[in-house]
Amino acid sequence: MASKFKFRHFPELDGFRGLAVLLVLVGHSFEFSNAALAGAGNALAQLGVMLFFVLSGFLITGILYRERVETGGVNLLNFYARRTLRLAPALALFLGVVTLLIATKEITDVRWYELAVCLLYLRNIYGRSSSLAHLWSLSLEEQFYLVWPQVLKRVPVRRLLKFTMALTGLICVWRSLAIYLQLFDYNSGAFYLRPYFRFDSILVGCCISIAAAQSGITLERMSRMSRRIPAAVAWLVLF
Repeated sequence: MASKFKFRHFPELDGFRGLAVLLVLVGHSFEFSNAALAGAGNALAQLGVMLFFVLSGFLITGILYRERVETGGVNLLNFYARRTLRLAPALALFLGVVTLLIATKEITDVRWYELAVCLLYLRNIYGRSSSLAHLWSLSLEEQFYLVWPQVLKRVPVRRLLKFTMALTGLICVWRSLAIYLQLFDYNSGAFYLRPYFRFDSILVGCCISIAAAQSGITLERMSRMSRRIPAAVAWLVLF
């Protein structure tokens, strides 16, 4: 059965991305302003991050997969140029403002080396300041997209979904094993921030995108299932 799915711009997903950002903002607001709501706030923020990662994996994979099918390959130079043009201006502006605030001592918890760390998208590995802590997710995404286009370019299309699902499961198992063996202090954030423990969050979206593009049966089943579940129930299950 041929897939009916063809990747394009989905306006609904813009709203979904906005929802993910809102969950993070509201969650952190609860977490840091009210001790009684700290747990719920942290859960909301983590859900927002997870949704953002899944959505990002879905969108980027859809773009790359469509290019692979239509042209027979992936132009890595164009991909990285687009990513740079999309992200670098906003990041440079933000870090420029932070630099001014450091110079005027309005921000005191950032060491100068952290600016370079953020420019290199390594904030999820190095740095301890609260002022730049939110850049960990951007760093994780860019580390993923340094590798993922290479995979999409080289793995045979017919094996891509199985490969991606296996990789997602492997990272889940590896993280569970690392937690069980206490390779890192659980409260250090390593299992939440490091790429080798967290790439599966983005890979979930990649799996969905590839499955939709390759399998008309899978897409039709997902469509039928979604029509049977009231929207309110689906959101409740998600939360």
